[in-house]
Amino acid sequence: MSDGAGCFTGDFVSDPSGAFEAELEDDANEEEDLEFSGAVVSTASPEFDIDTNGDGTADFTIHTDSTTRFDDPLTGVSSLAAGDLVKVEVEVQPDGMLHATEVELLFDESGDDGATGRIACVDSSTGATLVTMVFAPANPDHDFPALTLTVNLDSGTKFKVNNGNVNISGFDFDADNLSPGQRVTAAGGTASGSAPEVNANKVILKLQQLDGMMVGSADTAAGTFELTITSASDVLLTAPITVKVNLNTRFVGKLRGLSSLNNTDTYQIKGILMRDPAGTESTDVIFLAKTIKVKKGNAP
Repeated sequence: MSDGAGCFTGDFVSDPSGAFEAELEDDANEEEDLEFSGAVVSTASPEFDIDTNGDGTADFTIHTDSTTRFDDPLTGVSSLAAGDLVKVEVEVQPDGMLHATEVELLFDESGDDGATGRIACVDSSTGATLVTMVFAPANPDHDFPALTLTVNLDSGTKFKVNNGNVNISGFDFDADNLSPGQRVTAAGGTASGSAPEVNANKVILKLQQLDGMMVGSADTAAGTFELTITSASDVLLTAPITVKVNLNTRFVGKLRGLSSLNNTDTYQIKGILMRDPAGTESTDVIFLAKTIKVKKGNAP
C-alpha cells in the first residue's frame, strides 16, 4: 500500500520463496538468463546457500565447479562470506540441482555491475536522493519478495535508459523523474550499515512487463488507453495507469492496433515506465508500450 509520499510499504508477498525465480534481462537484444540475487548465508565448497527473500535463511543451494566463472574480485566459493550480496547465473540440471555458470558481487568498487529490481519508494518527487528497490523478474511480473535495497543518489549519479527501441522522445529520466514501479539497475559501491545499501554512481532504466485489463475505451487520436494492473506491480503503481503506443509499438497475434483492444481480455504489455511530463508527483507515470499481446489463458 502507498504511504502517500511515493513509498509503498508492507509485505509484498506473504510467502516469497517461490516468487524470486529469475531476473530476466530484456533489453534490446531480448536475452533471457536465469539469475538469482541475494545474500550468501553459508559456504561449503563447492556449494553455497543464498537467501533471496531477506529473511536470513537459505532459499537455494548453488553448486559450483571448475566451469563456474567467478568475476573479480571473487576467486571461488572460498572468497565468499556470509552476508555478501551476489548475483548468480544458473543452469537447472535434470536432477534439479542449480549449477552456477557465473557468480559476481552485486556491487564492487568499479561500479560496473549492479542490482536490478523495481523501485518501491522515492524520497522526493523532484531531486530524489534515495530510492528503495525490491527484486523480482521482469517477465513475468511476479510477486515481490521482502528483500529490499536502499540506493543513495547524489550529484555524481548518472542516469541512462536502455529503451529497447521504444521511442522516449519528450520524456526524461533523472533524479527528478524517478517513480515507484520503474525497473532499474543500480550500480555503485556498497555503503556501510546493517541493511543492504549502495551509493549509486549509475542508475539504468530498463524494459519491463505489466499485465492488465483496459479501462473504458482507447483514445486512438492520442494513442493511449488506461490499464488496470492485474500482475504484481499493482502494489507499486497507482492504477489505472496510462499506456501510450506509437508507430513502433508491435501488436502481437490477432491484435492490429488500439481499435482491436477490449475490456474483457487481459493483456501482457512490455515497455518502459516513465514519469508523466505533465504530472507533479512521483506516482504520475506513463507506460510506453513496445509490444502488446493477449495473455494466454486470459485470466487476471
